[in-house]
Amino acid sequence: MIKTVFNELIIGYPSSKKITLQIEEPIPCLLTDSVMIKQVITNIISNSLKFTSNKDDAKITAGYYYENDENIFYIKDNGVGFDMKFSENLFKMFHRMHSVDEFEGSGIGLALVKKIIMKLGGRVWITGEVGKGVCVYFTLKNDNILK
Repeated sequence: MIKTVFNELIIGYPSSKKITLQIEEPIPCLLTDSVMIKQVITNIISNSLKFTSNKDDAKITAGYYYENDENIFYIKDNGVGFDMKFSENLFKMFHRMHSVDEFEGSGIGLALVKKIIMKLGGRVWITGEVGKGVCVYFTLKNDNILK
């Protein structure tokens, strides 16, 4: 699904830009609402594409790991990043870190991601650094993972 969403969204970006997708670690199959998970993946990858659009060699990486009895999924990029002191604001509805002149968007993508993941019994958080990109993490319950 991650590759499919990336391929659908990349069509809207100039072919002169080099944007690559890398999948790290085997990502397990999920037993959950595929429409909701696709929306989560779409919103996160859409943000990654948007915020790496000024990079010559943009890179988006998706992966998974199991730690402390949690299934942790992540999507990271090497885009513009943000100051971590604003990280909690990123999940608020209509909150934007950049002006509309800099980057398009309405400020609902990550808020929707949080609502969906919480509805599925997981949690979501984000890390970033100005000029170095971001990483969005989310968890899903063990009974949502096909092992």
